[in-house]
Amino acid sequence: QPHLNTMASSVLGDQQPSQITEVAAMTDPIGKALLHVTTSNQWSLLSAIVKKVNKKLRDEEKVTTKALGKYLKNVPKKILRFNGIWVHDFGPKYMPIVVTNPAYRRARQENKEQKQVCTCRKASRDSTKSFYGSMDYNAGRHANTNSSHNATCIKWKPPSTGHLHSWRRGYD
Repeated sequence: QPHLNTMASSVLGDQQPSQITEVAAMTDPIGKALLHVTTSNQWSLLSAIVKKVNKKLRDEEKVTTKALGKYLKNVPKKILRFNGIWVHDFGPKYMPIVVTNPAYRRARQENKEQKQVCTCRKASRDSTKSFYGSMDYNAGRHANTNSSHNATCIKWKPPSTGHLHSWRRGYD
């Protein structure tokens, strides 16, 4: 049975606090590696995120899916979101799914005043509306569920997770 490695244990502590403090969040090696992982703004299984994170860590710092899942649950959601990381949890038995958007993190860091003002340059959506809403393309059933904002806009939202219930995977 996999256990927390020494890096994850030192980050989470032996007492397993309910949340990592805002000061400590994202400054440890695991957090820094997460900041440089991209999922192309789409939901990904935690196991795929672990592979990407481990590529950015030294051998003695590598994490397991369970350790990274626990890490993500312990970092406050507002810290994760500020850094362009969204986590959808399916419950204690299942691995969460994750979406990362480094461009969102950079936009939030540039917007020091925290104003929720759209920073997109709106492109014409008439062509995509006519394509996806068309009766010629499978009766419009594949309408785009992505955010109407660019990935670099602070109003960007990740795609919905309603259709991803089949992505539930256990840790073992």
